[in-house]
Amino acid sequence: HGEKLYGSWAYSLSKAIISLFSSLSTIFLFSILAYFTAGFEARRYVYFLVVQALGFLAIDSLLAVVSASVNDHESANTLAAFLLTILSLFNGFTSNEEIMPVWVFWIQYASPFFYTFSSLASAFFLASDVPAEHRITDAQAKSLSLDAKMEWLGPVVLVAYVLVCRCIAVLVMHVTKGGVAK
Repeated sequence: HGEKLYGSWAYSLSKAIISLFSSLSTIFLFSILAYFTAGFEARRYVYFLVVQALGFLAIDSLLAVVSASVNDHESANTLAAFLLTILSLFNGFTSNEEIMPVWVFWIQYASPFFYTFSSLASAFFLASDVPAEHRITDAQAKSLSLDAKMEWLGPVVLVAYVLVCRCIAVLVMHVTKGGVAK
């Protein structure tokens, strides 16, 4: 790509596809170990795997924006570490309405970790087909800012996050690097 043989759209698309396929085995291995270790029923495994993969892709897409925005590896690593630290702190589990000031709480809505956690927690602890002994109380759901609609809204937001971040990364690369991957 350093010889200006292809444009930023082709570079970004091929890099995203390669990243997805090279990461699928890791995502699958983690998901199968975490899921069945937690003792969940096998019928919901595909949902768990898909949401985990979408969460990974959203974070990977955010990091694509970071790498397209800076010119050197040190700056990219520093900025990526800062963003991942902040976004992982506001994941919906370690931060909630009861312990966070309102002026800081909004950050969770920018975090792919929040949508991944909220989707999975809503699906596994709030859904109508979850056995009563596994459901969490309304107070627990409120403290975690869980809502049953997040079971399907979360994955939709994660897909949108991936698409928007990938498009931003391509546009930044196109503008800052003359339309050719460098």
